[in-house]
Amino acid sequence: MSQNEFKSKRFNYSFSIAGGWYIKDKIFDPQSDVKLTNGKGDLFVVKINVPNMSNTKTAKEVWGNMTTKQIDSSFSVENCKAKVLEKGTLTVDGKEFYYIFSLKQYDKDTKYYCRSYYLYEKSLNFIINTISSDPVKEATKSDIDDMVKSIDFK
Repeated sequence: MSQNEFKSKRFNYSFSIAGGWYIKDKIFDPQSDVKLTNGKGDLFVVKINVPNMSNTKTAKEVWGNMTTKQIDSSFSVENCKAKVLEKGTLTVDGKEFYYIFSLKQYDKDTKYYCRSYYLYEKSLNFIINTISSDPVKEATKSDIDDMVKSIDFK
């Protein structure tokens, strides 16, 4: 793991950036706080938004109460069929994230493996989305796990 660290200028959190990963300069989504890539087609994106109304449910209460079929349906869009591969909770810096690992298939040759981590607090939605074209790249999975687990909320 690299000693490079990302510190958000907008929100009180930071995390260690894995070796070989770098911050993308251009971000087109105003809800994205940072976007990283390893130059091999893999992405790590942190999105943060402030809900219009205060959250009354945690991410676990929202996603954990949905069936796998309901999540598959909510992740599927036109020309993309999603399938949940794994889901559960992960505690990072004392906060409980709900994670969903899924396969998104666009056509027979185009598929992406996505790892999404959700944290909903009263005044904040903190979401990490990762995308990889290869599910078995252990180095990529290890980098993502290390970056997520290194999050420090100040």
